[in-house]
Amino acid sequence: MENTSYRDYLKLNDDQHGILVTSVEEACVLSEVLKEDDVITAIDNVPIADDGTIYFRRGERLNFRYLEKLKFVDDTVTFTIIRQELTLTSPLDNNQTLVPLHSHDKHPEYLIYAGIVFTVLSRFYLYEFSKREWHRKAPTNLIHLALRSRLQELNQQIVIINQILVDDVNHGISSDFSNSVLETVNGIKIQNITHLAGLIDKISNNEDDCYIRFGIENNRFIVISCKRAKQSEARILKQNSIAQPRSEHLR
Repeated sequence: MENTSYRDYLKLNDDQHGILVTSVEEACVLSEVLKEDDVITAIDNVPIADDGTIYFRRGERLNFRYLEKLKFVDDTVTFTIIRQELTLTSPLDNNQTLVPLHSHDKHPEYLIYAGIVFTVLSRFYLYEFSKREWHRKAPTNLIHLALRSRLQELNQQIVIINQILVDDVNHGISSDFSNSVLETVNGIKIQNITHLAGLIDKISNNEDDCYIRFGIENNRFIVISCKRAKQSEARILKQNSIAQPRSEHLR
């Protein structure tokens, strides 16, 4: 909020300082609190300067995101906001993001079908490429999603193919599909990994001779025979020393 014209447009006084809200994700819990053109003047009663910094100690200032890093899951944050010349104070509970930043209290979610290992994109997944330089060393498509994607609805997840466990059932399917985003199953847009599991079960249980077409980003696809997938499951799990084909909550 250092631009004089913008300050005049928002009718800010000389003693009012903070950072501007330019947009809020529709499905984000923040949308219940913040609106476009709000000015956040303080977080947890810590004043924010026009350049987005906060006082740290004598002679030192930090970016306001330092306050965010002090929070744990389910902690509450309090915003002081200027909205149309009104000053508001509003609490905020834990926020959900499309690519989760933390998952310390959860086991990894996965689903194996015909040797194709599906999982959910998270910051911890990206850390496997490099804890400090994931934004350089991880696949470009996943970096873009982590930095730019927006949550459109609650419980939305990005489901990706982690790898393909080699077997006759997936012979000819390129390993290039690893780290690709799954978009559809038989033309139905995937909402999350639970939705994926439900669709696979519904299709494979309702038809004897069915096929599942997985739509992958960049207009690619994988087609699997349900019958052959069922026949291969035990064999693939044994070959790769995997106890279960799905994480616990998907069984």
